Order: sequence, then C-alpha cells, then structure tokens
Amino acid sequence: MTIYYIIAGLFIIVISFIGIRQEIRFRKSKKKPKNIKYKFQQITYPSGSRRQRILKSLIAERYATTPILSDLRASVWAEKRAHEMDIKNEISHNGIGKTFIMGADAGADAMGEIIAYGFNSGGGAVNGWMASEPHAFQILSFKYDYCGIACVMDEFGHWIDVLIFIDEKTVLS
Repeated sequence: MTIYYIIAGLFIIVISFIGIRQEIRFRKSKKKPKNIKYKFQQITYPSGSRRQRILKSLIAERYATTPILSDLRASVWAEKRAHEMDIKNEISHNGIGKTFIMGADAGADAMGEIIAYGFNSGGGAVNGWMASEPHAFQILSFKYDYCGIACVMDEFGHWIDVLIFIDEKTVLS
C-alpha cells in the first residue's frame, strides 16, 4: 500500500514535467485584419486564492526581469484549457491550437502555455516549473509580460494549473 502511494506521487511529479511547454508564433495572414490589436485588461485574483499565490510566485521569480501582469482574456482562455483537460482526463498540450487561434483572432502575435498537475500549492507548481529549464525560460522570458492563470481540481483531488502567456509587443493598455 505504501509503495502504491510512493509510485502515485512519482507519477504526479513526472506528469507535471512531461509535455508542459508549447509556444506558437503567429504570422500575419490574409485572414487576420491588420487593424486588430490585442487589448490588455488587468484582472485581480481574489486575495489568498491559488491563482493569486501563483501570480505572486511568478512576480517573485521575475523580480530581476520585467514584471508580469494578469490579463482577463488570457485568464478566460486558461480556464477553458484547464476545464477541457479535466473533462478529457488528459493533461497535455493537445487542443491548445484552438486557444492560440482565438488569441490570433484577438490580435496576439505570440502566446505560450505551461501546465502543472498534482502540486499541492500554487507556489509548489511555480517551483516545479522553475526546476524545469524550458519552463523557467518561458516564465523568465522578456517576451511575455501578460498571463492568464487557471486552477481546476480534478475528480481525484489533484490540481490542474494552466498559464497562458501573451507576447507583450502585441498588448496595448
């Protein structure tokens, strides 16, 4: 019985780092009107919430680079992605294309996604990302100054944490 719990815990840690990072750069296409620009809308997460703790941890990690702000639309997209993964019972970047298409339609030039699964706290999820070189690179990237955060608990009581990043060059305040 103890071995099962240890193996299950290792599985959660391994899942947290498999296929977590994806980034797509959008190129100007004939379908995207040239006059559409992404408009930033800041969102404030409830005090003490898991999302607020993740944002505070991101800010602390990025103290030497540029600040990161939470964006309403990116948060909605992250929430959709987290619920989609929960419903499908699949933690992966499969299906992110739809979210990136919505971003392109909204005027974003580049977006990124990172996912964590099974961490007990928001700070733990950020620590896990920072321990992984590709995820730390994306979090610390000068390219992204805006993000959306979603946290959903699955039927097994494990957290699915999703971050959607948006290219700062495309955001207008």
